[in-house]
Amino acid sequence: MGKPHRKEAAANTVKSELLKHPPRQETLQQELEREARVEAHTNEQIAKLEDIVSNERRERADRRAKLKETGPVPAIKQALARGESK
Repeated sequence: MGKPHRKEAAANTVKSELLKHPPRQETLQQELEREARVEAHTNEQIAKLEDIVSNERRERADRRAKLKETGPVPAIKQALARGESK
């Protein structure tokens, strides 16, 4: 069986650690405010990513429309002249 002094030493260690670093005591209001800040930040990040995706789609649609107007050969020649490649 476990030796009593080891259990007591372990309990004392836990107690001393809790005294050094007490658990964070948040009021319900503080917790709700923190969650609201996290949610707002997350929503900002989502909005930024949605803008990026929207811009990429718009650029692709513009390139497709231009390609339909000019045809593939002139577009390829222009890309090669600019030094672009797939």
